[in-house]
Amino acid sequence: MEENNVGNAAVALMAKLAPKTKVLRDRQWSEQDASILVPGDIIIVKLADARLLEGDLLKIDQSALTGESLPVTKKPADEVFSGSTCKRGGIEAVVIATRVHTFFKKAAHLVDSTNHVGHFQKVNDLLSPYNLALGCRKYLKNLTTAKEAHGNFVVY
Repeated sequence: MEENNVGNAAVALMAKLAPKTKVLRDRQWSEQDASILVPGDIIIVKLADARLLEGDLLKIDQSALTGESLPVTKKPADEVFSGSTCKRGGIEAVVIATRVHTFFKKAAHLVDSTNHVGHFQKVNDLLSPYNLALGCRKYLKNLTTAKEAHGNFVVY
């Protein structure tokens, strides 16, 4: 009985947390699950990559994508990307990409699929055994010195 209640509570919570967006279909705005968006949908900017239509300027935080610390200004005809957050303003936009086709997903895939080892990593890999050996040698030398100075007691 309790397991059933917990399961129902989890399903209800997940339904409330599922991303939603306002989409214009058949000349009417309605709130829909973001998962049903397709390229060409007109939305209020929330999820998906989109091209801005007519409206006010937006302040967009794209730090998750670019690392920029300050929001950038976007105007009509500019593109905004999934993973960005609208900090100020509101504007209609047309969806240009969803799910795995978004800029964010493509960038994540590129980072994940790279096999390139950088110069710093190569040098670090080359020197690591030597650094470990030098560190152990210094530790053992200090340990021996401490024993000589304080009898059989090790002092740090």
